[in-house]
Amino acid sequence: MKAGRLAAVLVLSFCHGVFAAGAEPSAQQVNPLRSLEVSDHNIRVTSCYAGKRVGVWGRVEPGCAVAVKLTSPDREVTFSRMGKVGPFWMSVGRVRFGNVPRMYKISTSDPLDEILSSQEQLRYRLGLRGLRASLTAEGGTEAELHLDELIAARKAGGLFSFREGGVTCREGRYSTNFFWPCRVASGRYTIEAFAIRGRRVVGTRSLSIEVHEVGIEAFVSNLARSHGVLYGLGAVGLAAVVGLLMCLVFDFLGNLGAIHSARKRNRPKNV
Repeated sequence: MKAGRLAAVLVLSFCHGVFAAGAEPSAQQVNPLRSLEVSDHNIRVTSCYAGKRVGVWGRVEPGCAVAVKLTSPDREVTFSRMGKVGPFWMSVGRVRFGNVPRMYKISTSDPLDEILSSQEQLRYRLGLRGLRASLTAEGGTEAELHLDELIAARKAGGLFSFREGGVTCREGRYSTNFFWPCRVASGRYTIEAFAIRGRRVVGTRSLSIEVHEVGIEAFVSNLARSHGVLYGLGAVGLAAVVGLLMCLVFDFLGNLGAIHSARKRNRPKNV
């Protein structure tokens, strides 16, 4: 009996291993988003930097819609809430928002509400609905108004964008692009692509893009972050030196003009 039970256990274990081994390759191939590529993995910010457009492309299983999202690490943003105290307008409190990305951009092949359910938008933080739901707010009833102002300001500055139809899908390939504005900050940014079918996300891929300040920009930024007092004194000193030089230049030009006028007055007239 013991030998029979042992044989049965061995047979079941062997069958389980065979089925698991057979199922593993199919599980690895289930992602319909076959690839994700970008035109530049490193962006160098120099004194001549005026923004950069980065292309994104890849392969996807036919019949899938595609959304591509660009995000940066989250941080906290604080607004001063203004109010009237007697005859004066002054700060009467603060509104804080958490989980705010420095940059958030999304492009989709079709209108997002048509291809993806609201639950999936919230789950993957896609679109304006997903972004707003992920933010935390502290500051009372005016927080919603300040949130609208925050999003509008980021959109005006080129840091937030929502482009429906910005992804081109053709013959199993997709492509789009994102613009890094001149106000871009150093750090790691993430590109995520989503394959969508049946109003749900069926596959994802992601990669990172590094943004670096180089040259005098990097020196000034590091000085401001690491030695704030020294940076402030240097800025004041530089302003004083520039002001003094400008005074000397204007004095020299004024004296030069006066000398020229005097010579013109004393020049003998032709008889």
